[in-house]
Amino acid sequence: MRITDKIDLFYPNDNSKMRADRKKKQMQEICRTYIEDLKIENVKKLISLSGGDRFIGLCEELCTDTETIEYRLDCLEDYLNNPDLTDSFHKLIAELSHSVIRDADDDSINTFYEIKDRMDELSSFLNSIDKINKLYKRIGDNIKSKAMTGLFEFFGSLPQKEEFITISQSISELNDAFSKTIRSVKIGVNFDANMTPDSAGLLEISYDKIYPKGSILEKLVFGSLKGKETFSGEEHLSSLTRHTPADIDTALFRELSDYTADFAKRISAALKKYRVSFFSDISELENQLDFYEGAAAFVKGVQAHGMKMCRPKILPADERKTILKGAYDLNLYKELVLKEPTALLNDRIVTNDIELDDKARFYMVTGANNGGKTTFARAVGLCQVMAQAGLYVPAESAEIALCDNIFTHFPRDEQVGIDTSRFTTEIKDLKAIACRMTDRSMVILNESLQSTTPEECMEIAKIHLELIAAAGVRGLYVTHLTGLYKYLNELNDKGYKSSCDSLVSVTDEASKRLYKIVKQPPSGESLAFSIYRQFGATLDDIRHGDSNGQT
Repeated sequence: MRITDKIDLFYPNDNSKMRADRKKKQMQEICRTYIEDLKIENVKKLISLSGGDRFIGLCEELCTDTETIEYRLDCLEDYLNNPDLTDSFHKLIAELSHSVIRDADDDSINTFYEIKDRMDELSSFLNSIDKINKLYKRIGDNIKSKAMTGLFEFFGSLPQKEEFITISQSISELNDAFSKTIRSVKIGVNFDANMTPDSAGLLEISYDKIYPKGSILEKLVFGSLKGKETFSGEEHLSSLTRHTPADIDTALFRELSDYTADFAKRISAALKKYRVSFFSDISELENQLDFYEGAAAFVKGVQAHGMKMCRPKILPADERKTILKGAYDLNLYKELVLKEPTALLNDRIVTNDIELDDKARFYMVTGANNGGKTTFARAVGLCQVMAQAGLYVPAESAEIALCDNIFTHFPRDEQVGIDTSRFTTEIKDLKAIACRMTDRSMVILNESLQSTTPEECMEIAKIHLELIAAAGVRGLYVTHLTGLYKYLNELNDKGYKSSCDSLVSVTDEASKRLYKIVKQPPSGESLAFSIYRQFGATLDDIRHGDSNGQT
């Protein structure tokens, strides 16, 4: 039996799984540069060690099925709102997994200890199921998602299944048989000339216990048992001398084979049925639970640092909009948390709003160097990707229509080879994007078309901006080509699917960067000279030598 054939915490039904598989194949044929450009690997490290890889997989999937996304969001909210899922349920699943997955040969039972161990294993399985069902009775009214409700109902249905009933009956019968079987044996011990036990043999079996009293036999063979009413094979083994059998438990088991063989077969048959019937994929269930536990802890951790995360409102793809209030880049958040693990960050991280909709679906973003333009672009992209993964997003509020793809183009190192100059590579990459983008795609360009003369960059940028507007995509173009703004009115007059407008990273009157992105015409100044005045060389550096005292 596979649990995930009955209930999967990522997909509400088989049809959604099939759609996801088709989407994954489509995405594999496309260069998914957004994973690298948005630095999603960094965000992965905020989730959890065990849930991080699953996070990347869901981001790469870029789900376009609203039902699946809402299904995941509901499940995540159950984890956010019910601490018992982490504190109790997950631990019970771990216990269940331990009882199901073990390296043991069920046909090879050679000792009383192994009989007891296998019976404990079966009992642990039954007890874990019982504890899970009792937990659901206690917290069931607070469980809202179809995913977690379905999982609990799956466990609730097990006691009525034929396989489970058979296992329950078997363990009851085995316990009853075990309680009525041999309770003690009498052993004859032979001594050598030095009164050292030399060998031992089975003399008599009994269905009653023997309660040993202090005697020379106790001292010679068993050691002190004062105050104890029973003794076990392990105790025999730890106190017998080197001349006696190495494992008295195994030896006794063999001696009593007429009595134990049938019992061992019954245990073996019960274990085989149990292993075949239940949870061949319980490790997959644990991985899914690990992901949600990690995702919920991540959200709570971000909120504890004073930042907002929200459940996105998922809109139909044909609405073609992304509206974010108070969005920020999780990469910046991670950087600050590593520096100050306990600090509140709401006064340190500047959030921004953006509306990509019918009024303007594509924006050029200009402004001061180091003014937060790239950080803003990453924040928008991350919110889109995480929403489609079925996760909370780094924003105060979010309304997101689903994208069929996200195309990013960020600066890369120059390659070596024929036709691989930076400019040539840029043009090839932008053409690949243009050939695949649709009116349901998101495109984020970061300082693209900067590697030739300004005049040529401007003309080529105009061509690509028109391609973007005509295709109807939504997104951003972070650039220093402020002259593009003069072209926007002409472009918008053509009536393309997407209108274009301008966003600017603004500064105060003293040219201090505010990291706020506002809708306005470009200022025409990138404040490059303010950076140069702070960090650049002057004639005084040449005349007086460097800071190491050289002249």
